[in-house]
Amino acid sequence: MGNVNILIADNDPDALTIYSEYLRSVGYNVLTAANVDAARLAMKTQRVHLAILDLRLTDDSELDRSGLQLAQDEARTTPKLILTKWPTFEDAREALKIDNEALPPAVDFLNKEDGLPALAAAVQQALSKYVRINQELVIQHNEGRPVSFLNLIGLITRSLSLELQQNGAAELEELFRGLFFEKTEIKIDRLIWQRDGRAALIVFAFTEGHPPDALVVVCGTRERMEQEERRYREFAPAAPGRNGTVLNQWASTPQFRAHSYALAGAELAEVTGLDDLYRTASDRIVSTVLGTLFEETLAEWHRKQRVPSEGKSLAELYCTRLGLESKEKLREKLENALSALVRKLPSVGADVHRDSSRLTIHLGAQSYSYVDPAVGISRAFGEPEPTVLLKTPGVLNGSNILTDGKNRTWLTDFADAALAPTVWNFVSMESVVRFDWANAPRIEWLHEMETLLVGPEFSKLYVSGVELPLRSTVRTVQHIRRFAARLMPRQEHSYQVGIFFHAVKRLVDHRAASQVTSNELLRLGHLLFATAMLLERLTLKQGTRVPTSRKHTKVQIDQEKRTVRINGVDVRLRGQAFDLLHELYLHANESCSRAKIVERIFGEKYEETNESQMSRLNTAIRRLREKIEDDPDDPQLLVTESGVGYKLIAVRDR
Repeated sequence: MGNVNILIADNDPDALTIYSEYLRSVGYNVLTAANVDAARLAMKTQRVHLAILDLRLTDDSELDRSGLQLAQDEARTTPKLILTKWPTFEDAREALKIDNEALPPAVDFLNKEDGLPALAAAVQQALSKYVRINQELVIQHNEGRPVSFLNLIGLITRSLSLELQQNGAAELEELFRGLFFEKTEIKIDRLIWQRDGRAALIVFAFTEGHPPDALVVVCGTRERMEQEERRYREFAPAAPGRNGTVLNQWASTPQFRAHSYALAGAELAEVTGLDDLYRTASDRIVSTVLGTLFEETLAEWHRKQRVPSEGKSLAELYCTRLGLESKEKLREKLENALSALVRKLPSVGADVHRDSSRLTIHLGAQSYSYVDPAVGISRAFGEPEPTVLLKTPGVLNGSNILTDGKNRTWLTDFADAALAPTVWNFVSMESVVRFDWANAPRIEWLHEMETLLVGPEFSKLYVSGVELPLRSTVRTVQHIRRFAARLMPRQEHSYQVGIFFHAVKRLVDHRAASQVTSNELLRLGHLLFATAMLLERLTLKQGTRVPTSRKHTKVQIDQEKRTVRINGVDVRLRGQAFDLLHELYLHANESCSRAKIVERIFGEKYEETNESQMSRLNTAIRRLREKIEDDPDDPQLLVTESGVGYKLIAVRDR
């Protein structure tokens, strides 16, 4: 009992002394308060397991019900007893009234005239019923990667003094002693993830004579954890399925709450986060695990649960799910982020200029122009349109998805479960792979990768077209998109809108005034490229730029001077780009096979199965389109002839 804190609040000094000394004599820690304000402060700053409140805490008048009012106002997670000399039926009914809260305002109503033994009995009954703390529980930590309760406080709360951290750690320990009240020992094995005031752990719980229970325990601030429970109960599949996650019990303290989840069929000693698997496993294994995630684990969330949206555009739906603000506030935040970022990017080799509504990126000798995301973001907000929504567990970030050596997957994070656009889960996962896990030492390589990913080919990506450190990223994105195309067909526009807002979210969440490392600056530059390219594509798809008419495109080439004019405008082409256009020009309005281009431009024998050769060809075509087309993603001059090659549609003029 020495670890149980009881608060006694009474405005009668003699009564306060008698009650406190008596309860201390039977083994309780006792806190005292002589008025309402002192009692309220104690309950906010101290770990109070049980509060004993005098009904009349202010002036002892017949109208004084300040103790009862305090019991009604303060958190219902702490059980309270009302003590009075003047018990009435009405006061007792009000104190013990059950509503939607976890506990009634008071769990018992006592007459002071009944004496100290009656008070002791009521205290013991309230503690045994409402304060379940297993003081005998043995708590072990993994010696190789220990996670103490003080560590956990630092993960789920911010900016606390040392004293408050220590108090919070003691309360967290009590939380675990309550969650595992019926166990003899637990071992906190390791931390899985931490985000938004919550942390997830793998915990093994032991009872003598029984095999251990292996559980995922998510603990955090009470508000966020209560949200997690509501979202889980509303959106999670009713039947857990082969790869299901089941909420089996919970425990609360005034500040914190914990949920324990059982993962169907999982050997938790063997599981790892998807982020760890991605860094260590082959692309084939990653693809197989992603298949299980999308085709089995997440499929259980989608069965017969298609819901039409009401009066919102795709952009608004994505912004809601990502916690982004209104269009104008988002534009302001993006403007601040970009203004700070462009000043820093020259240090990693990118010179960015913003002029009117355009953003020009100089990477060495190459220059690229796109819509300025901060200026043009309103273009991504289309009109409200019918959109199908599906249930989703919320944010997928890799670490909150567990997998084992048998390629199975389980979800562990449900605080943001909701309805979302049909491709949300695919977009969420690609954004993690593309923007968080991609790693390259040179910023132009990231730009080159974005050119490929934003290009016209959605799920057929030529991996060899990017530098070696990024090929695993592109392969994984390709796997995700192929699953999306198969499971949610004809959703490419919604997909690209989602990727755009995921990139915007990451940009505006960055604190502009903070210092960044070179690697972080490369990542931010990558996000800038992605938002600009994606907005350019979305803008053009909406028809805000009129492409060049095929019928009136006049091309003039002087082979000797190696000059090019398109509709009277000089176009600078060098080396291979000029040779490629000239070859197509000689056969204008005719199909030009891939074999002919490879043999004449690359000087190689054409091999249809040579992926590297095909990648170089596609890269060459893409770069030429960037020079001669109004919209490289919707080419009007240099078009693809499916199954054959390419055709230059133009009026030749020598």
